[in-house]
Amino acid sequence: MSRPVRDRPRERLASLGPAALSDAELVAILLGSGTRGRPATELAAVLLAELGGVAGIANADVDELARHSGIGAAKASTLVAAFALSSRLSLVHAPVVASSADIAAAAISRIGSVRTEHVLLLILDAARSLRWHFDTMRWQLRWRTTIRVAP
Repeated sequence: MSRPVRDRPRERLASLGPAALSDAELVAILLGSGTRGRPATELAAVLLAELGGVAGIANADVDELARHSGIGAAKASTLVAAFALSSRLSLVHAPVVASSADIAAAAISRIGSVRTEHVLLLILDAARSLRWHFDTMRWQLRWRTTIRVAP
């Protein structure tokens, strides 16, 4: 049985604004549609649960997302693009990085509580404002890894 039109995520977004919607409803809007027998909101809720929430989706790449049932390359690309734009927007109000705590805060806001190792490059301007970040590398930890850095 389908939801009444007024209770669907897109209509709720238009009438109530994004703050009134759950994470699953917002992700469902990005997905656009579900699969046969599985509405977009259910598909979104499963994706959020399997990836560990919004941060997990935000940090996933197209291939990782597309491996989930009901998510093909098009839907995965839409999700990755939406989170990339959000990340770029956060640079408009660039934080000043003056301490190691500021670096940690900047890193955590970009990689969250992911299940993979990341090497994050943070680029600052002369005023120490964060201007760009780039996740240079990420890999699944299966063995103990040691990275040696020459002085």
